[in-house]
Amino acid sequence: MAAIVASCALAGTWPCHAAIRDSSFTRIELGGATEITNEQYFEDTYSDTLFLGRRLSSTPEVRTGAALSLDHQRAGTDSDWWLRTHLDARLGDKLQRLEAQAQFRSSSDRFWRGLIEPSVSLRSDESFGETRRELRSRLAARLSHRTLDEANTFELAGAGDLARSQATSANYVLDRNAAELTTTWDHAVPFAAMAWRARYTALARAFPDSASRDHYEHRAEISLEWTGLGASVSGLAQVERRLPQFVVYSTRDDYWAGQAELGGSWRPGPWGAIELALSSEGFRYQLPDSVSFFDYELHRAQLAVRRELPRGFALTAGPLTEWLVAAMAPGERYHEWGLSLDLERSLGRAWWSFSPSAGLREYTAIGEVAQFSGHSDYRFLELAVLVDQALPVRCRVRLAATARLEKHDDPSQDARSLYFSVDLRRLL
Repeated sequence: MAAIVASCALAGTWPCHAAIRDSSFTRIELGGATEITNEQYFEDTYSDTLFLGRRLSSTPEVRTGAALSLDHQRAGTDSDWWLRTHLDARLGDKLQRLEAQAQFRSSSDRFWRGLIEPSVSLRSDESFGETRRELRSRLAARLSHRTLDEANTFELAGAGDLARSQATSANYVLDRNAAELTTTWDHAVPFAAMAWRARYTALARAFPDSASRDHYEHRAEISLEWTGLGASVSGLAQVERRLPQFVVYSTRDDYWAGQAELGGSWRPGPWGAIELALSSEGFRYQLPDSVSFFDYELHRAQLAVRRELPRGFALTAGPLTEWLVAAMAPGERYHEWGLSLDLERSLGRAWWSFSPSAGLREYTAIGEVAQFSGHSDYRFLELAVLVDQALPVRCRVRLAATARLEKHDDPSQDARSLYFSVDLRRLL
C-alpha cells in the first residue's frame, strides 16, 4: 500500500483572562487534508479467455476534505474539578468523521481523585466504491485513592461502550454492547528501587446481530520494575480467559491466552547502554482446529546496543529473532531472523528517527504440508522514518514514512508496500 497524507492547519490560541492563574485555554486548528492510498500486488490477468500473464495491479484511492480541531481546558487553582474537551472533525468528498471526548476530574484532594470520561465517534466512508458508517460511544469513570505514605494507590474503574456499523456489502465490524470493571493496585515506595502493579478486569460483550459471539472475559495482570546501579529490569505477565455466554459450535471465543514480557537495560558508562527484550504469547482453545483457531506460541527476542553520539544523535543496533510454534498447524510454523538499526536525533525543537531493518523468514513445514500451506520463505527489507521538526514563522512539520520489500522463494508472493504522511501546521 502506498499512501500520501497531507494536511495544513492554522491554529489560533485565545487565553482566558485567568490563563496565568489557572492555566485555562482554548485552541482551534483549521485546515485541509488530502489522502491517497494505493495497494499494489501481482495477479494473473485475463482478457475474456486469453491469459495475459502475471502483472502488477493496484487500487488507487484519493480522499480530500477540510479539518477542524478544538481543544478547551478549564483548570482553576480554587476549583475542585479539572475539565478538558477535545473535538476533531473531518468533512471531505468521501470521508466524514467527527470525534469528541471530554475529561472531567477532581483536582483538589491529593489522596482521592475521580474522573469521568465520555467520548463519541461518528464516521462515514465511501472509499473504494462502498459506503460504511460507524457510531462508537463510550462512558468511563475512575476513582483512585492514594495512601498517606504515598506507597500504594488503589483504583476502581468502570466503562460501557456501544458500537454500531452499516456497510453496503459485508459487515466488517459487528454491532457491539460492552461493559467492563477494573481494579488496580499500584505499589511504589518513594525513592525505592522496586515498584509493581496488579490489575484485574472483567468484561461482558453482547452482539445484537450474532448471539453466538456474546462472551465474558476475565483478565489478570501483574507488572514489576526495578531500577538501580545503572541498570533497570521490567517484567509483565498477563492471563486472559474468554468464555461464550451460550452454547456455541465455534471455539473462537472459548480460549485461554497468556503473555509474558521481560526487558532489561544496563548502562556501563556515559557512552550508552545495552538493552535486551524478550516476549512470549500463546493461545489455547478449548476445541482447537488446524485451520482457523489452532493453539500456538509466538516468541520474540531482541538485543541492542545504544551509543550516544555528539549533537543529540543516538545510534541503536542489534539482532532480533521471532518464531511461531503451532502443533496442529505445522504449515504456519516459522523462524525469522533480522538486524535492526535506529539513528535518532533529539535536540531542541527537533526529533528525527531513521530505522532500517532487514531479515529472513523461513517456514519449517516440509513435504506436502509445505506445498499446500500457501507460504514461502522470503527476505525482507524495511525502512521507517519519523520527523518532528520546528520551522520558521511558528510552523511545525511532522513526517512519517514506512517502506517494505519482500522477496519470496515463490515469485507470485512477492510484495511491497509504501506509506507516507506529512502534517504541516502553523500556530498563531
